[in-house]
Amino acid sequence: MSKKKKIALLVTSLALVATLLIGGTLAYFTDSDEAANVITLGKVDGTLTETGEEDREDGTTGKDYENVKPGQELEKDPTLTLAGDSEDAYARFHVTFTGLTDTQVSELKFYKGTEEVKFDGNGYFYVQDIMKANDTFVLFDKVVIPTSWGNEMAEKTFNINVVVELIQADNFTPGTDANGNIDSWGTVTIEKFNG
Repeated sequence: MSKKKKIALLVTSLALVATLLIGGTLAYFTDSDEAANVITLGKVDGTLTETGEEDREDGTTGKDYENVKPGQELEKDPTLTLAGDSEDAYARFHVTFTGLTDTQVSELKFYKGTEEVKFDGNGYFYVQDIMKANDTFVLFDKVVIPTSWGNEMAEKTFNINVVVELIQADNFTPGTDANGNIDSWGTVTIEKFNG
């Protein structure tokens, strides 16, 4: 082998060894990152209060009226207040009665200001606007006892029970009537939030 070929082979061999040495110690720029997505679900939360309500011995709260007479107007203002940390919500009130017949219930009148408040056939009243945190809604502010009630009602006791229910506004579409007024929540089961 000629001297030129030996030098060329030696240079090539040294270049190969240098490449292997450099390649073995070669560092790469790398990076790794992790995103831990924290998902906290919201809630709908509100309270139902009434001016002058009192705690009773049986654990309930409300107002008691005594010596009521036919034609009398009773101040009663069930008021929903959406919590400050609540999500936007639709609201409905469910009003039921104990101690009255269906006919007697139909004779009671409920007013908010001068406007009569009516409930659907199942005793529901649907708030038509979406409520936002800290919003309040008064269902009615007075109940009028019928003037047609006579001696058959003497010493009769009855209850007006008001329950408020809330459902998130986002991703929920309530049922509406032909005029576009909310009149149902479909088959949704409402559960109490214990937060």
